[in-house]
Amino acid sequence: MLTSEWLGRGAHTGRQVAKLTNDLHEGTFDITPAQHLAVKDLAPTQNLQDSMTIMELALSSLSEAMATTLHQKRDSQGFAELQRDTHEAGEVGGAARRDVEARIGESVVSPANYKQLQQERQLQLQPSLFDETTEE
Repeated sequence: MLTSEWLGRGAHTGRQVAKLTNDLHEGTFDITPAQHLAVKDLAPTQNLQDSMTIMELALSSLSEAMATTLHQKRDSQGFAELQRDTHEAGEVGGAARRDVEARIGESVVSPANYKQLQQERQLQLQPSLFDETTEE
């Protein structure tokens, strides 16, 4: 997990981890995690990743993997070096997001709530107890 990587490489406080998380997210999506929660109409206590679309998750994963790779390749230590790598990883994720958006003609950041969509889909697949069946 990226948080463990940061702590192992010298991020000393929850505040530094939160700053790195925000920088990576904002670099990738051009909005803060708090703004992303608002777009999805989620409470601040809800888990954003549980409600991301597949494309949002893919881009988030790309940025996180890029940050981890940069940290390991550069043997980054301390908050300043971690922040440098995280900024660059966010740029990579952001470039990928802009490319995807150009190709699909819409924003990747979506009010669609994956968790809610899955629940609605499950309800559609379940037959109602009150559906009439015809026997011929």
